[in-house]
Parts: sequence; C-alpha cells; structure tokens
Amino acid sequence: MAFSNTHFSLSLHLLTTLAVFGDPGLSSKELAKGAGTNPSFLRLVIGRLCTAGLVESRVGNGGGIYLARPPEKISVGDIYRAIEGKAQVASHTCPPDNGCPVGDNFPSVMDDITSRIDSAISGELDQITIADLASSSTEATSTN
Repeated sequence: MAFSNTHFSLSLHLLTTLAVFGDPGLSSKELAKGAGTNPSFLRLVIGRLCTAGLVESRVGNGGGIYLARPPEKISVGDIYRAIEGKAQVASHTCPPDNGCPVGDNFPSVMDDITSRIDSAISGELDQITIADLASSSTEATSTN
C-alpha cells in the first residue's frame, strides 16, 4: 500500500538516525540535512512524533531531539499509527441504487475490510523496531 505522503518514511529515517547518532541529541537542522529535507518541514513531523511520545525536544545547552524511549521499545507500528493513523481504503462515491442489498450494505463491508487491513499492517509493523532499522542501516553501510 503506497502512502500519500513521505511523512512515514521520513519519520522512520529520523528515528533511525536518532538511534544511531542521537546521543547527544541532534538539532532539526542536523536531522534535516541528513534526510535531505527542510528543517521547518521536519519540525512539523517532529511535532507529531513528540505528541505520540516517540521523541522529545529539549531546548538550551544539551538540547536537541532525542528518542523518548530506547530504540528497542519503539516499533515501526508506533510510528505508523502516529503519522498515518489508520489504513484508509478509498471507496467509490457513486450512491447505490436504492433497494440494492449489496449497495445498501457495502459501506459496512468496506469498513470491515479497512479495519482488517489496518490490523494486519499494524501487526506486521509492530514486529520491527527502530533498533532493527538502526542495525540494518549500519550493516548496509559497513558492507558498501
């Protein structure tokens, strides 16, 4: 399933970078440079991650962006839910013919399918942690 924007992949990049290089914390400028994006745009994404309790932002001496918990305790599913919310499957918008039993009941059928898709996505993504991504990223770098 393709997401409609880059916030999810950018969030994965950001948290993986923090897991690898985030002690001490990194500034939004440093993180944006590594991700090849604008610091102002990145701060919008960071705000959503802060609200979800995945990262912390500290000001002053020793300030920066930090992981809010160990990378082993942050799943890709946590990030998915913070950024994407729930899976969304677009339904056609044409009103059904009144009295058609399929058309009359199909919105609830689609709601069930969407719920099952979201559950499946979350279940798979909950099995992957930021620590896993950090390990994969640094292994790929060392083999190149």
